[in-house]
Amino acid sequence: MGTATVEYYCLMVRAGKEVECKEQIQHILDQHEVNARLYFFQRKLKKGNGSFFDVPLFTGCVFLQTERLTPEMLKLIRQTGILILWIQHILFTSLHHLLFSACIPGLMRPFHAKGSIIDP
Repeated sequence: MGTATVEYYCLMVRAGKEVECKEQIQHILDQHEVNARLYFFQRKLKKGNGSFFDVPLFTGCVFLQTERLTPEMLKLIRQTGILILWIQHILFTSLHHLLFSACIPGLMRPFHAKGSIIDP
């Protein structure tokens, strides 16, 4: 028996609404027992006064991890009423690879250039 492959998709949503979108989509997928996880990455920055605040690592991007993106899953995502600007299949082998590439200038070019865009 082979191991299941995992695919990653970037869901481009309205900037500033990433957390809300992630929670709503994850909720409806969980209700329908869909095996998928959503991620929104943030990093902490330090203000001049010593306090910290969170900023998005990828503004407007929520990441979907699933074994296979199906038409039924897209239908469920659409039912949330969230405006998905586009969905792109990402050719990274893991979320660690994606996060590592975000830390090195120039490596994000493949994220934007490769993969396939899926009609939301």
